[in-house]
Amino acid sequence: MAEKRFKILCIDGGGIKGLYSAEVLNTLEHTYGPLSDYFDMICGTSTGGIIALGISAKIPMQNIVAFYETKGTSIFSQWKKFWPLRDFLLILRQALICSKYSNRALKKALKEVFGEKKIAESNNLLCIPSYNVTYAQPRVFKKDYGRLNQDS
Repeated sequence: MAEKRFKILCIDGGGIKGLYSAEVLNTLEHTYGPLSDYFDMICGTSTGGIIALGISAKIPMQNIVAFYETKGTSIFSQWKKFWPLRDFLLILRQALICSKYSNRALKKALKEVFGEKKIAESNNLLCIPSYNVTYAQPRVFKKDYGRLNQDS
């Protein structure tokens, strides 16, 4: 008798490039059904974490795609793209002050998609690594694994 394999889906970050990942996953979901049913754990960094949370909450991927298409510009572009010093200033801002982008538009958009859902309501184990710039510490958001309930 074969052992059940533990399947993990990992989704990379990259800001608005999450639209590409969401589109690919949307195609798979249309073919195979809810992706949450196929994976034991879903991991994602940055924008990949948003997608991972959506999959685990069984939010249809077409809604996640729509999230990027309709809200992406307000969330990810705070500076004019044609401005020559944009990339340098964004990196400098991120290193010295705070994140590249304001979180106001992101918070509003996420509430529209996720409502009042909590990570504890997830259908899969989750691993969403992030970094707290204020305290210079890593933070892993996850569904409580029982005895493994602390970030180390």
